[in-house]
Amino acid sequence: MLFVLLATTAAAAAAPLQVQRRNHLRFGQILPGAPATVAWNDAARAGQYRILGNRNSEVLVDFLLPTELQGRRGQTIPVSFGPGDAVYAPNGNLGSAVPFDPRVPTTVRLPASGRVFIFLGGTALPPSQAVSGRYRARAAISVTYTGN
Repeated sequence: MLFVLLATTAAAAAAPLQVQRRNHLRFGQILPGAPATVAWNDAARAGQYRILGNRNSEVLVDFLLPTELQGRRGQTIPVSFGPGDAVYAPNGNLGSAVPFDPRVPTTVRLPASGRVFIFLGGTALPPSQAVSGRYRARAAISVTYTGN
């Protein structure tokens, strides 16, 4: 399970941005040697966030992602994120979702509604000697106005 902390900042002349977590990224039960991939469009397990801000404004979305997940007894397993593990969808319309690499800051234009949704997936990579169980980590998302 991946717990996400949200951080927002805003330019002085703009209305404050709001970032709301709608769903944690959840890998579920991890088994030794069995990679656990969560696709961005997995409604039950993908991380989901709603961004609200000034309509037609450009924002910079920046994730601080973990490189490993931790089990209850301190054991760790690698976790990875890459191109296509995240999308942004104006107004939540998945038909117009735009894929991006969550490891790289991404500029997003808020639509006329001022609302965009972010969906995040990833892959847990437990080695064959890993302990079965649930793992978690902390991540952060930062959203700032660019001024454009």
